[in-house]
Amino acid sequence: MVFATVQLTYYLIALVLMLWMMWRYRQSLFLLLLLLLAFNGPLSYFLPSGPQVMRVVTTVLATYLLVQYNVFKHWEQLKGLVILFGILSIYFLYVSLIKWQDGLLFTLGQYSKYYVPFVCYLLFAVLLKKTPQSLEYINVFFRELIYIQILSGVLKAIMLNMHFWEGMVGTFGQPQGGGAGTSFPLVALAWVCVNTNMNIKGWKSWAFLAGLLLIGIMTGKRAVVVLFPLFFVIFALYVARKKYPKMVMTVIVLAPLLFYFGLRLTPTLNPEHKVWGSFDIEYALNYGKDYSMGETDQYGNREKGVGRVGATLLMWEWIKDVDNYDTHSWFGHGVERIYTSNDFEHYYDKDYNFGINHRGSMTGAVMWYLAFGLIGLILFMMYYWFYFKIVKYKRLRIALYGMVMFDFILYNAQMIREPFVCVLVIFVMYYSRLKYTNKGIFIGSNNLNLV
Repeated sequence: MVFATVQLTYYLIALVLMLWMMWRYRQSLFLLLLLLLAFNGPLSYFLPSGPQVMRVVTTVLATYLLVQYNVFKHWEQLKGLVILFGILSIYFLYVSLIKWQDGLLFTLGQYSKYYVPFVCYLLFAVLLKKTPQSLEYINVFFRELIYIQILSGVLKAIMLNMHFWEGMVGTFGQPQGGGAGTSFPLVALAWVCVNTNMNIKGWKSWAFLAGLLLIGIMTGKRAVVVLFPLFFVIFALYVARKKYPKMVMTVIVLAPLLFYFGLRLTPTLNPEHKVWGSFDIEYALNYGKDYSMGETDQYGNREKGVGRVGATLLMWEWIKDVDNYDTHSWFGHGVERIYTSNDFEHYYDKDYNFGINHRGSMTGAVMWYLAFGLIGLILFMMYYWFYFKIVKYKRLRIALYGMVMFDFILYNAQMIREPFVCVLVIFVMYYSRLKYTNKGIFIGSNNLNLV
């Protein structure tokens, strides 16, 4: 009862923020679409069949904008990606609706998670060509949305007395499921890199970064306390190419510090299982191994299909086992059998004999392979490789692509499957064209200063 009150209050505050943002940006239909994605949480919470309603609304609005912006006048610029997405869409709908006869509404709901970000990709392309200065305006808009996500994380921490809850990620997360608690802070960190070239100054800017990390901690995510410092180092030393001793020392000191506080603040990563537990790196590493790859038996062999690493290794065994390929190997099992949520721990092992201990162990790649087979997985990887060609600066393109593919292959693919997070990735790619030359020279002014 107490938590239900907290949840209601949390989403009421988010709803008020949404209405305030909608009033401020009421003159732009495109920004209103982005706001619907960014405030999916309260809308899904308060509307009957909220998630399904929101997918319909955003899909219809995205299609309308596609026509309004007359996107296909820019066919020559976009034809490669459009053709690949068209092929992927035909395959997606064929496998789900015809091959395995999945439900129409469920299939279209899952398809919308890819369709709406694709449309946003096209709209950003048109804006970059016609009015590149409009991206500066949209960048300030995204900055405000990121502030709101951080404030939501702080609000959640206060309301839950620093006890994490997996759901309620910022304003875009639905009441259940917190996978984006790891993905969003990393994407927001990429946004920071493109805006500042990692010239982060002042305690307020460092507090801003700590706020991003808090979002993940308050969803109880373990991976974020390792990945956030890791990608901070990648963006600072590889992308921004910081060579100054002061900056290098800052990075060297800060990364372990973030890791230290991350272990102490994440209950599952300390022996006491509480916020601000003791720092025990051996315990954290052993827990991470068991969670990701399964526990070892008396002979040192780990269980198969346990954890995300275990599920990914199992998928690799299926792909290598060419002699036993069947229809499911090529075309999967359809979206409804794979993407339907189920709380039974061994659902995927007993009912479908996949050998995976539960749904939470499946990464984005494993889910895509089981839903659409090897053909679908190859098509999807080709499509997403083409996605990142828009980034001119090679080091940034490698870092962004590596981050998204890590999330897809070894994590839950929220950078791809959560529309708001995916659209932020897309914006970062386009906005980077105004900030970096092909050679990686930062040409943007650092007057944003984050806060």
